[in-house]
Amino acid sequence: VEMLKNGLPVVISSDDPGIWSARGLSHDFWEATVAWQLSARDLKTLVQNSIQYSGLEATEKQKVMANWKQNWKQFMARWRSFEVSEVIEVREVLV
Repeated sequence: VEMLKNGLPVVISSDDPGIWSARGLSHDFWEATVAWQLSARDLKTLVQNSIQYSGLEATEKQKVMANWKQNWKQFMARWRSFEVSEVIEVREVLV
């Protein structure tokens, strides 16, 4: 977490997905968010780093980043629309 907060390009990526049958990284990002107690800003940075420093070709990175930014805006709009009581209910379920 300190490396991320100090501006180092920390990423989450799959390690040889063909061998491990990896299907996306949602669970990995969830685990990092919970274990490292990431803020929304930290999570956003981590995802953007993970795309930027991935092995994708430049044009593919641009497409993936544009798609992710659109999804992030939608996610944050939904998150901001939650009532405080709804957030408390979610936390109670998670704990």
